[in-house]
Amino acid sequence: MLDPKLIEILTTGSDAALTVVTNGPAGPHLVNTWNSYVTIDGNDLIIPAGGMVHTEENLKRDNTVSLSVANRDVMGLRYKGAGMTLYGTARIEEDGPAFEKIHQHFSWARAALVITVERSVQTL
Repeated sequence: MLDPKLIEILTTGSDAALTVVTNGPAGPHLVNTWNSYVTIDGNDLIIPAGGMVHTEENLKRDNTVSLSVANRDVMGLRYKGAGMTLYGTARIEEDGPAFEKIHQHFSWARAALVITVERSVQTL
């Protein structure tokens, strides 16, 4: 089950950036999206992929990912503003249930990035 603070960060108030880090042959590769683009499905985060070409190529070699997510409207560890680092595995789906879920809301998506969160650490 996802950490309740993570769900709050993803679903509360104003939009904020979410960063996905994959491991490529030239080192880490980062791609950004918006918290409001994330669909929560059990322990999975489903994100529309418009581009994410390098991300997809990296996932074919190494499916581990790290994410950074924050929201200034959520109470953090000491002050307003919460952030988390997430660790898990990911895959790109160009058809199937995850893609259909995403494509209903984001017609421009060519695929769905499906991230299974295995561990989360609150950093803010």
